[in-house]
Amino acid sequence: MRTFSRAIIVSLFGLLFPPWTLPAQPSLSASSTTALTGSAVSLDLTFAAPDASAIAALQWTITPPPALPNISIAAGPALTAQGKTLSCGSANGFYTCVAYGMNTNVIRNGVVATISGIVSGPASQALAVGGTLGADTGGNSAAVYGSPGTITVLAPVNVDSLSCNPASLGPGAAASCVITLSSAAVPPGATVAITTTGSVTAPSTVTIAAGSSTGAAVVTAGQFATDQSATVSATLNGSVRTATIPLDAPALVSSLQCAPAALPSNATAACTVTLSKAADSGGALVSISGAIPNVLSLPATVIVPPGAAGASFAATTATVPSDQKATVTASLAGSSKTAALSLSGPPLISVFQCAPATLAPNSSTICTVILTKPAPAAGADVTISGGIPTLTVPASVTISPNGTTATFTAATAAVPTPQTITLTAAYGASSATTTLSVTSGAAITLTSLICSPVSVRPASSGGCVVNLSAATASTTLVSLRSSNVGIQVPASVTVAAGAASAAFTFVAGPTLSGWLIIVATLGSSSKSATLTIAPPATTMNLTCAQPSESGGTAVCEVSLQPPPATPVRLRVSSGSPLVGVPDIVRVRARQRAVRFEALIQPAAAPEIATLNIALDDASAAASIPIAAAPNARRQPSTPAVDGFGITGAPELDSLANVAGPTAPPACTPGSAAALNGRFFSNDREPVFDGTGAAHQLSGSEVWVNGATAALLFASSNRIDFVCPDEPPGTALEIVVRRGVLRSQPIATTIRAAAPGLLTLNSSGQALAFRTGSSEIAAIANPLFDATPAVAGDSVSLLATGIDCDESFRDGRPQIEVGSHVLWPSAVRPATGYAGVCELTFIVPPGISEERAPVRLRVLRHDGALIESNSVRIAVDDPR
Repeated sequence: MRTFSRAIIVSLFGLLFPPWTLPAQPSLSASSTTALTGSAVSLDLTFAAPDASAIAALQWTITPPPALPNISIAAGPALTAQGKTLSCGSANGFYTCVAYGMNTNVIRNGVVATISGIVSGPASQALAVGGTLGADTGGNSAAVYGSPGTITVLAPVNVDSLSCNPASLGPGAAASCVITLSSAAVPPGATVAITTTGSVTAPSTVTIAAGSSTGAAVVTAGQFATDQSATVSATLNGSVRTATIPLDAPALVSSLQCAPAALPSNATAACTVTLSKAADSGGALVSISGAIPNVLSLPATVIVPPGAAGASFAATTATVPSDQKATVTASLAGSSKTAALSLSGPPLISVFQCAPATLAPNSSTICTVILTKPAPAAGADVTISGGIPTLTVPASVTISPNGTTATFTAATAAVPTPQTITLTAAYGASSATTTLSVTSGAAITLTSLICSPVSVRPASSGGCVVNLSAATASTTLVSLRSSNVGIQVPASVTVAAGAASAAFTFVAGPTLSGWLIIVATLGSSSKSATLTIAPPATTMNLTCAQPSESGGTAVCEVSLQPPPATPVRLRVSSGSPLVGVPDIVRVRARQRAVRFEALIQPAAAPEIATLNIALDDASAAASIPIAAAPNARRQPSTPAVDGFGITGAPELDSLANVAGPTAPPACTPGSAAALNGRFFSNDREPVFDGTGAAHQLSGSEVWVNGATAALLFASSNRIDFVCPDEPPGTALEIVVRRGVLRSQPIATTIRAAAPGLLTLNSSGQALAFRTGSSEIAAIANPLFDATPAVAGDSVSLLATGIDCDESFRDGRPQIEVGSHVLWPSAVRPATGYAGVCELTFIVPPGISEERAPVRLRVLRHDGALIESNSVRIAVDDPR
């Protein structure tokens, strides 16, 4: 502590009690405050004296309460303004302070000191101010009155609860979240911090006024397309309360499909609208638009029932006057999807003409009717009118189903005088006319029809000549026709004016059968020529790709010229026991080439193998060189160990898809699955029972959740079993038991879909049958009966990991063949294969591959795509 001047020191420390009392006594007063436990406080020590006082130094003692165990004291502006120094010392919990200066400046009224600290006590307590003394400018002591202050201690205010109403929100909706404090806020109020997670927004803080214990924050949801949740948290003085708000996405239109997509008059298409999620308890009212008055009728709305994810409605046509497009739109909650419909009007007559347009007596012309579009499935009967006795026309002509053109012959008889005749063709609401000029004169007739050659081979051609009884005065048309579609002739041949004959060409198609007669007609006269069919000569060529090593597979191709008119079976043989070939290779009608596989075993010495192929009196051969493999006959010195014959408890490694390691490994309801491990069987050969009736194979059992499962296959290191038909998400514990021995368990859960396609072998050849036969869709080989599929064939695949009853709880499966994605035409349980489905599809056009890739795709309801393993089939081009 610093020293005063001698006189001041004597006055402060020599006089404990003043010998007199001033009428108006100076005072030191501590301020009071209210504070929360743990908060910082600051109290002022204020000096007040009458105007006549001349206090130049002060002394006091501070006794802090227990709630303020540690304080700091700083000089206030009333001291520093007069150049005074404040010195404080502590002992035994007391703080004694002296305010002095090396001057005689008088201390003015005001704050002489500031007392600061952290409140730690829970109760209100006094800050005592005692031992107060003063000294005037002359060093004389002066009495100073001390007045204590009070610290009112409050418990901290915390967030007691947080609740939001409404309890869930849709996109753009708002909720009021009420914050309740543990007690009323103290001045100046409580500032509560607000934080959020998820697709909601809220103010960062909410201020609750002093004296109040509640406040509210408005929480607003953003835009979201899937169900989710958000949280709102309120924080004050280290306390946190959180409220969870479910965010319910609206059901939106995810797809709209109408089938068929093309509608004629008075037809109906079935339209299906699908939502992104199941409708709530009130259902969903979907708006339908796109109707065309008097042409296309649609309902204004369709109701999706509660809990359903889609609904169907009908699109119905009345009379469609002309071809046009319609767009059907389904709308719900701001979302919409469209489906296009092609509305097909009736065909109309676009062309009606006859050539030639000028006719002599006893001659004919070819008249042609053309429609604007193909005729309907029943064909189109076009009415012909305008004929007269000298010009004969049919009452009608029929355009074949899906055809656009028909022809007929208009023939003249004897014509006494020249005439002009108008013919009319009518169909439906349309009609057209054409005009013919008929000249008079003597009738000209056909005298002969001569063709060469008279013995015709398929895919050949020849010529014919028509001869008339006299030279024509004008251009004359002789009508032609063939009795056999295998012989193509022009509709007519033109005899030039002044000529008495004309020539034309006929063409024989690749297939011929039956009678071959060509007929020429002029007016009422006609002549015919009969042709015979020469048998086609078949030639074959056989080529084989050379193998890259001694053992392996060679692909051979047989080409046939001409291609057979009907299906045939080629006989195949091998001149070497090291080369295996199929006995029979099937060739489809009109197929020009076919392939098969030759399996080559390793040879100890080089040799050349000869393959032969035969059909009736035609044959072909090819050679395959086989390189030597020095170790072809060497056997492995140590056999592979797979756990056979070893006594021990079964060991489980993994759960797998029976379709192989590239298919999703999972159990789905009622599907086949596989377990990999060791010591499953003591039998030397695997045991198979596809019926699913066995619950024990080779002494082993599979227990799932305490019950035995149906077994399909058992070997030393693999067991196939049928998963329980439980809902997706069901937890499973799987154990393999062999007598009293049991494996460690494997834990998994039921999944809705784990698509896998079954194969014949490790090469990836699909277990795919041409529907209705035992033939595998592969090129011919010596291992199994195989024939490639062609466009339009029905093929059946065996698959697991999907629903077999077309309930499709996790989405309908699609079949991807090459670059084509198809819906299966049928999905049903496979006969003789428990836990396996049979999917049937039609091979699309545009594929010709020996190893066409095939896989399953399941588009789940949540938009996720699950794919199976990739397998292969053979697809051929039969041309």
